[in-house]
Amino acid sequence: DVAVDALGRLDARAPNGIYLNSTGGSGQLGDITTHGDFSLSIADGSMKVVGQVQADASVTLGADDDVEFAGGSVHSDGPVTIQAGLDGSGSVLADALGGPEVVAGGDVLISAPDAIGGNAPLEVNTDGELNLQGRLIDVAMRTITPNQPAELRVTGLNGTMAQEVNLDIRGASETILRTLVTGNGLVTTDSPNLRVLQGHVGDWASFHTPYFNARIDHLDRNPPPGMDVRGFTLDGDFDIELTPTVAYVGAYVVNQNPRRIVESNPGGYVDRTNGESLRTQQGQPSVLGAFNAIDTGAPASGNLVTVDPELMDDERWLEEEGSAPSAP
Repeated sequence: DVAVDALGRLDARAPNGIYLNSTGGSGQLGDITTHGDFSLSIADGSMKVVGQVQADASVTLGADDDVEFAGGSVHSDGPVTIQAGLDGSGSVLADALGGPEVVAGGDVLISAPDAIGGNAPLEVNTDGELNLQGRLIDVAMRTITPNQPAELRVTGLNGTMAQEVNLDIRGASETILRTLVTGNGLVTTDSPNLRVLQGHVGDWASFHTPYFNARIDHLDRNPPPGMDVRGFTLDGDFDIELTPTVAYVGAYVVNQNPRRIVESNPGGYVDRTNGESLRTQQGQPSVLGAFNAIDTGAPASGNLVTVDPELMDDERWLEEEGSAPSAP
């Protein structure tokens, strides 16, 4: 039973699955009900979700242009895939009046060359892994089952670097970012534990739990206010684990709250050689190579990295660099 009204709104009902393709125009996705899979692909147009899509097995939505939520939502007991901009440009746009836009029992993949969220965060409720791929990402995630781990992979399209990522993760026992590749990033969670297993940052990324505020920088070595620990990465790669009592940082620790326990890898002392590298690294372009297999163990261990105070003394450093040996 498939119906399309004069405004282009599609409503459909079938017991075992619905598979539809549309070419040459945009359309409205209304109420969909099936115990099987639901798949809709729109070529040369955009999709506006205005009704409730309920497909027990899975949901797959694709559009050459935007996929916009305008009062509608997607529900499935299985996986959900939403892909906008299949022709090279487009966004997955959230409903500014509120969500959740996606509720899924399985894994969720949302991709767009441009934005995911837009003028408001896209709200996703899932107990599965959330895979986000876009240039500008603004997403609020909540686990369906309380106190389940929240697992995410966040990058640009097809694993490239995102420009900006803003994540708000609620209701999980632990937040696990298996991959985070972004220029700038802000991750906030009410989970007591947060882990980034495989991180790469172009500029900076900050992480906020009820117990720790941490930041990893790649370009700017000046310590920002309000952080319990700040790390610096020479090549952009890092990993981090925040627990209620200890922060493990897979980068050079530049400064920390002396009342907090911080361990780091690389461990040891940031000497003059590494200090010069920290300085000359600023402003250099980074090249993101292929990632190796994910290490699911503790991201960092070893001794606390301490920094020679003279490394932070710009005036003395410049004087030493500019000085020349005196003539005999």
